[in-house]
This record gives sequence, structure tokens and C-alpha cells, in this order.
Amino acid sequence: MKEQGPSPRLVASIEKAPSTTGVYIFKDAQGRILYVGKARNLRSRLRSYLSLHSLTPKIRHMVCRSTKVAWMEAASELEAFILESNLIKTHRPPYNVMLKDDKRYPYLRLALSDPYPYLELVRRPLRDGSLYYGPYVPAWAVRETMGLMSQIFPLRRCRGPLKRRSRPCLNFQMGRCLGPCARPVDRGEYAALVEGLRRVLEGKGQGVLDELQKRMATLAAEMRFEEAARVRDQIFALQRVMERQRVLLAGEKDLDFILWEEDGRFYLFLLMVRRGMLLGEKGFVLDGEDGLEAFFREFYGRGREIPSRIALVPSHPAKVTLQEWLAHLKGERVRVTMGRGEERILLSLAREKLVQFKEGWKARQRETEALLVELARMLELSQIPERIEAYDISSLGGREAVGSMVTFVDGEPVREGYRHFTIRTVEGMDDYAMVREVLRRRLEHGEWEMPQLLLIDGGRGHLEVAQSVLREKGVEGVEVRALAKERGERFERVYSPGERLPLVLEPSSPVTHLLQRIRDEAHRFSITHHRRKRGKERLTSLLEQIPGVGPVRRRRLLQAFGSLDAIMEASLDELISVPGITPVLAMRIKDFLEEYLKS
Repeated sequence: MKEQGPSPRLVASIEKAPSTTGVYIFKDAQGRILYVGKARNLRSRLRSYLSLHSLTPKIRHMVCRSTKVAWMEAASELEAFILESNLIKTHRPPYNVMLKDDKRYPYLRLALSDPYPYLELVRRPLRDGSLYYGPYVPAWAVRETMGLMSQIFPLRRCRGPLKRRSRPCLNFQMGRCLGPCARPVDRGEYAALVEGLRRVLEGKGQGVLDELQKRMATLAAEMRFEEAARVRDQIFALQRVMERQRVLLAGEKDLDFILWEEDGRFYLFLLMVRRGMLLGEKGFVLDGEDGLEAFFREFYGRGREIPSRIALVPSHPAKVTLQEWLAHLKGERVRVTMGRGEERILLSLAREKLVQFKEGWKARQRETEALLVELARMLELSQIPERIEAYDISSLGGREAVGSMVTFVDGEPVREGYRHFTIRTVEGMDDYAMVREVLRRRLEHGEWEMPQLLLIDGGRGHLEVAQSVLREKGVEGVEVRALAKERGERFERVYSPGERLPLVLEPSSPVTHLLQRIRDEAHRFSITHHRRKRGKERLTSLLEQIPGVGPVRRRRLLQAFGSLDAIMEASLDELISVPGITPVLAMRIKDFLEEYLKS
């Protein structure tokens, strides 16, 4: 819809704002919070929003949707920043800057409290007596590190209290676990492996490497070549781990290096050093106001480890406020500096990486823009579809039907824009009615940003259903297309409104690949949810057949274990620990499920 400018009610509201420090909140006609910001001078800052030509398209759209602004005065900029952060964390306003990759970064947890410690990947460190290493960025790197560690140090892979088994799992057969669950394992031998793992994770792997090389030489001299070959493979794996965990700073320092610059958008590159080792690096692009403050709020304000020092280059007017806020979160002093001494070398590295990241990102953007322009041309769209929503229906003969919505922005998936819809009003196999229900429910959410293009998995009938829903809801400025592959056909077909024949897409076209990727992602998201839902329904129906397992006990078992496999693997003691499950009933459950699997 065309933006008409700020509403008179919003302008009148802004004129009443005080000239003090505080937090302001833009709201729409239904009272939904659209945007939260802070300002040293509320009146001056809010008046700047009335000059639409100086705003980014996203913020301009927000102002035109707003009908009211509220504010809360604060005693200082730090108090305003804390209040702003808490409000954003609570309400997650759609127009505030959010990191696209805002999940918790992983840590490696060495569970020392267990008689046979194990290593696992976790997202949230706890005060539980375990040793935590990280955070690691990106996540794929730590997964590879875990795989390499299992080759060098064959600790048990199962998590939690050790469960006794009649025979060890496949990891034992592969030489990646000593199998303490099924065979006697010397505690001293196991403890030596744990100590070696600790040394590697703490950047002291050279001693472990020397020991392995001596052992390989001894085995070779004794003509035990098969064992020597296994140690050789462990040496190669350890060398790969040590290459990634480069020790760059003396004194086992914990320090983050942040390089940033503004050039239409806000570009930032982060190097994370823990115990003197470079554990991760990542670039970020933010497209909203107050880019650095938004990054600090999102990255450090969601429970991630805060180092005692952060090197920030160049400096920033909000540096003191950010430093005080970090100290407030950490509960101890945090210094934000320009870096010093040997740290300057890493700052130079971060500068090079920032330039490379920025150039690479801009190149990808140019490619994406050209692709979206070509997509608009081929599908005869009235505007470039920067935001695309795709829909898919998944069911089993009309039963347990679910719909999915995935969102792509600038040709890339945006996970926070994914939604599932459990079909509520349709019985039987009526695909058109299911699409109608899903689209109606989606369009009832006026707080969700509208796309330029809706992509429906289906043919002409699905297209007509989608058009009728858009007309029914009075939605303008959103176009719709249906993508289908006819049975026995090699080529994808796109159905467009007003066109008698579908557009047949060239299989090798980048536009075809983009449309297929979006459609396939919608299907994957839908079928994954459907299988999970179907599995829970199947487990519920199985439990209903067991005498003594009523609705309350079924619910408690589902909450405790969640899946059939988990219940099968659970010991009798674990089943009995569920409220209401007696020893006799636990045995009955195990016997019933074992008979079911045999049948």
C-alpha cells in the first residue's frame, strides 16, 4: 500500500514529547509495539522522524504505520539503554534491528562431574561444575572439532548418567568410544584421555602431539603397524584441531576485537579470542539505525559470554554507555578500548577481514539484485520481490494436516519469518480449502511485514484460491504466483493471474533454481513438522493401548521423553521417576513397546 506520510495523531503525539533523555515506543492503531528507541533528547529525536526523506525505507514504512508514540524518561543514557534493551528483548518489535543469526553460539562442555566424563556441544553454559570452552563461531567449525576430538580421545558419546547396555554402540566398533556402558574400562586410562582432551582445548596440545608422535615411533619399531597407523590418523586429526585453535595472544587473554564502518549500511567484523586462542570470526551487516548499539544489545545482551575487554575500532560516541552497560550485565568491570601492543596485529587482521567481508557481501548483493530483477521480468511482476513468502500443505490422506510459510528476503531465508499452521477447519483431502485457511490466518497478522510476492506450491486452482483470499482481505500491493511440476514433466511451470497458459521455466535458469529452492524449503519445513506431529500422535495412540496409562500419565511420559525411541532407551528407574509410573506399570510399558517393535 502507498505510504501517505505520518498520521496527524502521530504528529500531535510527537509535539508533546519532553526534551529529556529517555526511551520512545512507536505503536500502530491496534496498540502493537512497532519500534523502540532511545534518545538523549526525546523531542528532538522524535521530530527527526517527521522528515521522511531522511529515513531508511524500513523506518519510513514504520512511521507511516504508526499512530502513536509513547515515551519513558530516564535519569541517564545508561538507564535509557538498559530500559531500551529490556523492552526490545521482551517485545521483539518488528522494525528494530535484529541480527539474522541471533541464536546462541555453541560451547564445548566437558562434564567432569560424571565418573566417565563426556564432551558435548551446548548453547548455554551453566554453573554445574563442568568445564566450558567457547563460544565458537561459526557453529560448523565446532562440530568438525568434536568429530576430530572423538578420533583422538575416544570418550563416551552418550550424554547424561551412564546407562548399562548388553553391548556397546556403533561408536565402539568404529574405535571412537571405549564402551564403558558395556565393558570394564580402567578409570586411570579414561582419566588420561580426559586430561589430554583438556590440554588440547586449552591450547596446550603440542605436548599431546609430541606424546602421540613418540608412541607412533615406538609402535612402528615394534612392527605393530596397524596400531601405528591408527596413531598416525590421530596425529593428523590433532594437527587439524591445533591449526584452528591458533594461539595469538600471550597470557591466555579473553578479548573480542570489533571493527566497524558505515557505508549506507552498518558493517562489522568480530574476532573472538578466548584463552589467547582465536575461536571464531564473523561478519555482520545491519540495515537500521544505531548499528553499533544494536549489535551490542543483540550479541551481548542475550546471555552470551562477555569478555573483560573489547577492542573497538574506530571508537564510538556511545562507547562509555556501552562499557557501563556491559559491566552492568557481567557484574564486574569491562573495558572498551582501542587495543594496544600485540593486539594491534589482530586489529590489522580484523581490518583486512572487514574489507573482504564488505566487498564479498556487496558482490553477492549485486548478484541477488540482478536475479530478483530477472525474476520480476520473467514473472511480469509490478515490483522487485525483495520479500517472498512461500506456502506448502502437508497431510496424510487429509489427516494431521499442517501448512507452512517460509520467508525469503533478498533471496535468502529468514528463519524468524517461518510459521507453521495446524489445519483446524478442513476435514478430508481438500487442498484448496487448506490453502484458503492458511492464507486467511496469515493475513490476520497485520503486525507481520507484508511480502511483495506470495508463492504457492500448486497449480491454477491454488492460484485462484490465493487471489480470492487477497481480495477478501482487501490486501493490495501483494502479487501471487503458483509453482508446479506436472506429473511426468521435466520442467517447472508458473501460473500467473490472467494468463491462460503457464510459463514453462528453463531448467538451467538461475531464476528457476531460486524458485525451486524457495518451494523446496517450504516443503521441507512443512514435512518436517508433519512427521514430528505424526510421530507424537503415533506415540500417544500406542500409550493409549497400555492398561493403566491414562491421559495424565500419557502427558507426563510425553513431557519427560518426547519420542518412542527415548522411552525405549529409558531404564526402568527413569520410567519410575515419572510421577504416577509405578515399578509394575514401568515394566508393563517396556514389555508392550518391545512387543510392538517385534510385530
